[in-house]
Amino acid sequence: LPTEQIKEINHRIRDLFTSKVGAVIVNSADTIVISAFLGLTVLAIYQNYFYILNSIIGFVTIIFNACMAGIGNSIIVETKKKNFEDLKKFTFIVAWIAGFCTTCLLCLYQPFMDIWVGKNLELEFSAVICFSIYYFIYEINQLLNTYKDAAGIWHEDRFRPLVTALANLVMNLIMVQFWGIYGVILSTVLSTLLVGMPWLLHNLFTVLFSKEQLPLYLKKLSFYGVITLANCIITYFVCSFIQMDKLLTIIVRGIVCCVLPNFIYFVVYCKTPEFKESVQLADKMTK
Repeated sequence: LPTEQIKEINHRIRDLFTSKVGAVIVNSADTIVISAFLGLTVLAIYQNYFYILNSIIGFVTIIFNACMAGIGNSIIVETKKKNFEDLKKFTFIVAWIAGFCTTCLLCLYQPFMDIWVGKNLELEFSAVICFSIYYFIYEINQLLNTYKDAAGIWHEDRFRPLVTALANLVMNLIMVQFWGIYGVILSTVLSTLLVGMPWLLHNLFTVLFSKEQLPLYLKKLSFYGVITLANCIITYFVCSFIQMDKLLTIIVRGIVCCVLPNFIYFVVYCKTPEFKESVQLADKMTK
């Protein structure tokens, strides 16, 4: 290869390396802080909850990985307007999937943990709320990162993961003193929501899209967040009346969580253009 092309490849590899290091620090800081300040017993309980959360994240990550090549190809061959329309469509799909999973976590976490580890090894319901918020924010952020990686925007984004990781660590060390494990979880949410996502959105809408499209996209994100919050409240309110045998409670609540949130989403979203485009995409995929 020409020397200039080799330098360009090495340059991108260095930028990608800092991105991956930042992600590892963010994921590792919580565990280190909990073990140092709250002890290994609390860490073990936290890991039980995080294991379930991480399993769901891993399942959705398969979808992101499968879409990345198609997104990268579209970025090269399509216009900015077409790619922005695709981003809105994928954001809608991810918000629906992540919102459904968030609702299930909120309603089914504690009954499942009650069967699996018993009440003595359960966290308070406040921790379940924190985990649910963390999951929803993580999935939206993962979509934005997928677009960043597909477009190869690593140089402009090289400092963001490290600064986000540093902000997460500092907030961890401060908030764990006051709120314990809840502070640790919320510090990760806040560092992503206040530092990582705004910076990432700025990079995407500066390099890949246009700044004029950003307010519309933020409006969409806020709308999806509000609908998800309302969905969680309504579904949890209904599920709170379902108190039976442990296993039966999970089954009945699981049925409610499968039907009610998706029905609410359908009623709210059925008139939106993103819903119609998503239906066309599903029809195209299933032929």
